[in-house]
Amino acid sequence: MTIQLKYQGSPFSHRGFSADGLQLPGLPVAAASFWAWRQLSAAERLLENLRAYRVYSALLPLVAEEQTALNPTALDLLKLLRETHSQIRQLVCNLTGVMRDLGLRVPGAAGQPLPSPEVRTPAWERKVRGYLVCVGLTAWLERTVRDLTFLKKKHRQ
Repeated sequence: MTIQLKYQGSPFSHRGFSADGLQLPGLPVAAASFWAWRQLSAAERLLENLRAYRVYSALLPLVAEEQTALNPTALDLLKLLRETHSQIRQLVCNLTGVMRDLGLRVPGAAGQPLPSPEVRTPAWERKVRGYLVCVGLTAWLERTVRDLTFLKKKHRQ
């Protein structure tokens, strides 16, 4: 996340920058109230994670393409985006495997159409999209750690 912010310029690179209130339609939100989160079944928990990572897996190449146009010399950022995309695709495969091993139904990957890169999309919108995808993905990774830790403890009981 720090690398991504470094290349976006003002206001993204300002210390304490927050984009509260900015949203990207169709971007899964990791936040859930404590009680709602505790009540999720294993199947619901895994399915929410799978659906979220399928969206992020589809959005990361778009973000990488836009960042290539915005920051063509930011080789460390572009490499990180490619590596992250590869890791998220592998996580989708792993979640799918776990669900199948548990005898859970794995839905098809159909979803909402994702935005396509447009030459005329303003740089600001591309920067915001990249920022929101990175922030959202970070939140989902943190939630997945909590979800899998919870399931592991629950499974041991």
